[in-house]
Amino acid sequence: MKDRGIIVGKNGLERNVLAFQPPLVITEEDIKEVLVQLDEVLASIELIVK
Repeated sequence: MKDRGIIVGKNGLERNVLAFQPPLVITEEDIKEVLVQLDEVLASIELIVK
């Protein structure tokens, strides 16, 4: 996600919670773009794991 310009941290006791770091001003379109990018990244990881 970092390579795509999106900052994501790992949180939670087992580091299994994604924490997004949005800018102070964020639009609905920005959120939709993050979801599209996350879907693409997770799909590519799924292909590697299989």
